[in-house]
Amino acid sequence: MVVIDSQGDLISTILAARHLPPERIVLIDPEDIAFPVCLNLFAVGQERLSGYDALERERLTNSFIELYDFVLGSLLSSGMTAKQSVVFRYITRLMFHIPDATIHTLRDLLEPGGAATYQKEIAALSGTPRRFFETEFNSKEFAATKTQVLRRLYSILENQTFERMFSHPSSKFDMFSELQSGKLILINTAKSLLKEQGTEVFGRFFIALLAQAAQERATIPADERLPAIVYIDEAQDYFDQNIGVILSQARKYKVGMVLAHQYLGQLSGGLMEALEANTAIKLAGGVSTRDARALSSQMGTTPDSIERQPKGSFATCIRGFTQSAVSMRIPFFQLEGMARASRDERDAIRNHSRAHYAEAWQEASPADALEADDNDDPDDPPPDPFAPSPTL
Repeated sequence: MVVIDSQGDLISTILAARHLPPERIVLIDPEDIAFPVCLNLFAVGQERLSGYDALERERLTNSFIELYDFVLGSLLSSGMTAKQSVVFRYITRLMFHIPDATIHTLRDLLEPGGAATYQKEIAALSGTPRRFFETEFNSKEFAATKTQVLRRLYSILENQTFERMFSHPSSKFDMFSELQSGKLILINTAKSLLKEQGTEVFGRFFIALLAQAAQERATIPADERLPAIVYIDEAQDYFDQNIGVILSQARKYKVGMVLAHQYLGQLSGGLMEALEANTAIKLAGGVSTRDARALSSQMGTTPDSIERQPKGSFATCIRGFTQSAVSMRIPFFQLEGMARASRDERDAIRNHSRAHYAEAWQEASPADALEADDNDDPDDPPPDPFAPSPTL
């Protein structure tokens, strides 16, 4: 199971219950700033690709690139146009060819003269991707797109927590392996710390990892694909019209998704249509009159029956099983009623995740920085900037 929570309350409640040993739980928590998780935006199972045949490598690479439209599209303020998608797809393909590429590599490439910095890697590309960087990447037509993305990227990297997590040349977290091992994966997208932009990119990154891991399951026999459920709270923080593609891809490979949000006004028209078409189970409770009217036709019931659901009950419609919505009561405080984990048990969970998915971070003190810059050794004085070069 995977839980993605931007507020942290649900994850705290889960951790407070005694249920699984530390080695069965993965905790991804940006608020643990002393031990930032080691992530890489472009290390998505690349080490396993070499073990697949040529067809699977090509299929998975194309899938990865398609998913990055979803991740990198959050760097654009008004969604991604067809022209912008072209730029991102070629950039993503190049990133996969640059050794140890990080989010800083992406920034360097987008800056003026960036293509020249990575000329060796561009030359290693073949066919149309290489031609794009040689003839189109630096054209005026794409200049505005690169500038816009670069500004958003600098804005996100200004958040030091986000920068520390995504500055690693490799990722210690592998979604495919963790899903296959049946672990409970808790991902705090920490909206209070990362703010809206950082939370959106952070959440989309993990959702893309989920979709990529689901697609990679095509390489293993169907009976070895362990069923997984993904619960995403405040789902509107992350999704756009690509949700339809992600839901359908995940469903094929035994990855189910539960998307929770408060009201329909949080969803754009296109996103609402995508959710309506690609969700098999719909639950509605405590909704407004307006939302009840909008949902009634989808759920085969009346607006009144949805609006009158008592607290703790939901009008529930299951495609292929219910002709019309039925009322389903979900008891409160099930997690809270479980045996409580001790402080030592909760610390053991965090320490296990720190050891396996993070690295300790220590901020240099002003005194350390001053000592590093100061050279007091009389036998090795700092060079005189005005002295002539000894080679002249």
